[in-house]
Amino acid sequence: FREPRDVCVTKDKRYLISDNHKLIILDDEFHKVEVIGSNKAGKGRSKSSSLSLIVEENERSVVETDIFHNPTGMAIDEHDEDIYLCDTNNDRLVIISREYKWIREINTGVDSSPRYVALRNHLMYVTSGSKGCV
Repeated sequence: FREPRDVCVTKDKRYLISDNHKLIILDDEFHKVEVIGSNKAGKGRSKSSSLSLIVEENERSVVETDIFHNPTGMAIDEHDEDIYLCDTNNDRLVIISREYKWIREINTGVDSSPRYVALRNHLMYVTSGSKGCV
């Protein structure tokens, strides 16, 4: 880890850790399963709807598409299906399936810097690092 920001645990005991431009997934014995993103910052304030996926198998990485820029808070929905991740410097929430595939993104507005997200009773609460609001 370089700069771990948040951690969530799925019902099947996968540990999700947001860290320095990536999301790291660990199994129940804390072995790395997948990495989404990289150690390099994303395009910052990007309007891209793509998501980078780096799948590490036997210390070999396969890179696909785009990357995060300072992911911070995250939450898992009540059905343990989707992961909501604040991609802070890209001003968006990225929604990923439990299979770690991109579903969609929600643009949170220019310079909104979403930091943390909470899900409760079909509502989503997001804190803004730059606007000082929820």
